[in-house]
Amino acid sequence: MQVMIWTELKKLRRSRMLLVALFGLCMVLVIVTAQGFFARGNEAYGMEPEWYLTGVQSLGTLYALPGIIALFGSYIICRESQEDVLKSLLLIPVNMGKMVVAKVMVILVFSVGTYLVLFLAAFAVEMAFHAQVLTAAIFLHYLKIYLVDGICVFFAVLPIICFITEKKLDYWLSLLAAEVYSFITIFVGNLGTISKLYPLVAAFTLSGYYESTPAEILLSVISMALCGTISGILIYRLSKRDALQ
Repeated sequence: MQVMIWTELKKLRRSRMLLVALFGLCMVLVIVTAQGFFARGNEAYGMEPEWYLTGVQSLGTLYALPGIIALFGSYIICRESQEDVLKSLLLIPVNMGKMVVAKVMVILVFSVGTYLVLFLAAFAVEMAFHAQVLTAAIFLHYLKIYLVDGICVFFAVLPIICFITEKKLDYWLSLLAAEVYSFITIFVGNLGTISKLYPLVAAFTLSGYYESTPAEILLSVISMALCGTISGILIYRLSKRDALQ
């Protein structure tokens, strides 16, 4: 398994997908900067301590990162099939189940790593303006929020990745599907406790972005578990289908 994961990571050196992800992160930082520091002139609310960290995390999760993660995930799972090298792999032979699981693990690393990079960039901006009020406790608090968000968003978009791959659709469709999925969060989030069953609302809840009751946290955990279960079924079907080709 470790060899397969390392192989998948090495493949990324020949891919432009990381550049796409980097561009997306830069756009999040630029848009939040413009929103916070220029929207209200001299009373720009971006000058308030911790606002930038909060704004980057929320805007990134609502509009950019689920799409980026879904696109990346669908790409690395679909690439052998769409680049017509899958048949050659099956002649080796390769254990398709283990290869798919290795790809899923790489997607998880990518998701968490993307949120970590975004956090470090956002914290650097905060340091530039509010170094005198930032503490180690604040650093660790937001680090936890971003990392948990990275894990939860991975589970939230994994069913989309698996569905697009299992249906042999173009991996760019996962970007569109995830963006619609994210946009719906804005409306679902106003439905009260039941909204915690929506995966991306659950991601915000479990990361600590929302103040939540034990019942809401439980619903969020159930949401993540359902996403994992659905994804597991699709991954199993995908590995069996490719093994039979």
